[in-house]
Amino acid sequence: IGGTLAYFTDKDTKQNVITLGKVDGSLIEDSDKGTPTENGYTYDKVKPGDELDKRPHVSLAADSEDAYVRMDVKVTITGLAEGTDAVAYAAELKNNLDIDKTNWTEGSDGYFYYNTKLSNKKGGKKATEDIFSTVTIPTTWGNEIAEAVITIDLQAELIQADNFEDQINADGTWNITADDIKEYTNK
Repeated sequence: IGGTLAYFTDKDTKQNVITLGKVDGSLIEDSDKGTPTENGYTYDKVKPGDELDKRPHVSLAADSEDAYVRMDVKVTITGLAEGTDAVAYAAELKNNLDIDKTNWTEGSDGYFYYNTKLSNKKGGKKATEDIFSTVTIPTTWGNEIAEAVITIDLQAELIQADNFEDQINADGTWNITADDIKEYTNK
């Protein structure tokens, strides 16, 4: 005895696609007097009292998510006369930078934090103001600094603005280390 079985049936499927965003930006430097290199600018035959124009800022990539920005500014000096305190000279030069204190705030961790989040949304700010514009060589420096090499290293760090607020400390610093920040690279 054979029979045919028939049932009411239904089948439905869904495929959820989730595409993650990214944070991407660039540290940009401008100078009218320096010689451009792959990594920044060089200035030759500098003397005490010289003012060097150097205008670093951060620009958000057009396809980036909103981001907060901080900048690490390190000054080192090599080739000083024996017995000269290079660390003290570097600190003096760093303190001589004309930091834009209206838009950038120095945190207790030594980073400079940009006071506004960057955003590509309509009406958003897509780039920071220059963190500084002039490097002034102190007029009090003499032969002890002759033929020395000054290096100003800048490192801009960006982090997503969304869902990051609970990682911002009361003083505005981030509760994240430099080792936690990774450079974005296209795959």
